[in-house]
Amino acid sequence: MASSLLAAALLPAVCAASPTSSSTIAYAALIATSIALLVVAVAAKKKLSWPQETSSTPCVLHRDEVKERLAEKQKNLLPINAVVTLKHPLNGLKAGLVRNYDEDSDSYEVKLSSSETKTLKSSQLQFPQVSGIFVYPIKSCAGIALKEAQLTPKGLLHDREWVIIDGDRDKFVTQRRYPKLALIHPKVLPAMDLEATSLVLTAEGMPDLEVPVVHTGEGQLRVVSIWKDKVEAIDQGDAAAKWLDKFMGEDKCRFRLTRVRDGYTRHTKPKYAPGHATNFADAFPFLLALEESLEEFNTTLETPVPMNRFRPNIVLRGSPAFADEHWNCITIDGVHFHNVRPLRERNGALLGFTDGKKFEGYFGSNMVLEIEENAVLQLLTVGANVKVLTLKTEVVA
Repeated sequence: MASSLLAAALLPAVCAASPTSSSTIAYAALIATSIALLVVAVAAKKKLSWPQETSSTPCVLHRDEVKERLAEKQKNLLPINAVVTLKHPLNGLKAGLVRNYDEDSDSYEVKLSSSETKTLKSSQLQFPQVSGIFVYPIKSCAGIALKEAQLTPKGLLHDREWVIIDGDRDKFVTQRRYPKLALIHPKVLPAMDLEATSLVLTAEGMPDLEVPVVHTGEGQLRVVSIWKDKVEAIDQGDAAAKWLDKFMGEDKCRFRLTRVRDGYTRHTKPKYAPGHATNFADAFPFLLALEESLEEFNTTLETPVPMNRFRPNIVLRGSPAFADEHWNCITIDGVHFHNVRPLRERNGALLGFTDGKKFEGYFGSNMVLEIEENAVLQLLTVGANVKVLTLKTEVVA
């Protein structure tokens, strides 16, 4: 931009300095040149002060590519200081801390307690695997369990691609205020692993409604509020709106179905994950959770809750409860993910299962996919092996 301003500002000087110019015009050229330099200086200063997608706080996301590449080449599935689960408890102990690994014997030195350390073969230990994959096409509506899903930098294909809004305020609505949203079961056509041509709205007591995808230029552009973010979306038409109004039965809200605008990029917070993006998820493209964490969490409740109350995308089994909080970089069948921060938005009071008491812990980890530009996207499959490459030096939420 500064170069363009320089060219525009110098144009009078160049013309004035032509061989046909008089001394008076030459003097004017000098003045014009001075003005040009001033314009460039001001422009440069303004450019440096324009709002940027940056943060004064150091980025929480930690990358150590050298360490990660070395770890990826090594045979061990867990790094030193990771917690690991034993297949069969020893002296009543079910988990321990990895203190060393011997590649020749494929065995781990595991600290079970302050006074007991055992050398255990890999076959005696459990390692995490993908046990569940879930996509939520419409934010706050029912999810779809899949055996495999397409990975994209913005999340699983079609995850949170649509959102229902209050049409009078262009603000997203959630189960927190409208629990009935959970009873809407969307279907993506022609298939979950292909580009969507339509979305089918289904709910008990309502006729199914197929809503053809309305693309950019075909429908009303809306700027939707998702928490503090503004996201460009396309209204999906009156038929969907009438279906939602009838099902929801709310007089004080005029519901509209919207879809993220084609080609629109909603950046994640630079403090946490610069260079990444998501659709209508609360903050990050992937949420990972452990079955063992849910099992331990349910021991604190009078009535156990299912995993879908936390709405994760990737569920793992084979690790100690809440072990994921300390993972930094992992691979799932060779695909790299970085752990941004533990999930902190959801708590028992909001989820409605702690009698108004707030659950102060974290559940699950917000993840981003590390993939090279123009790389071939891969499938995430149930049963895929997980390898923990590095651990966090500090858990920041």
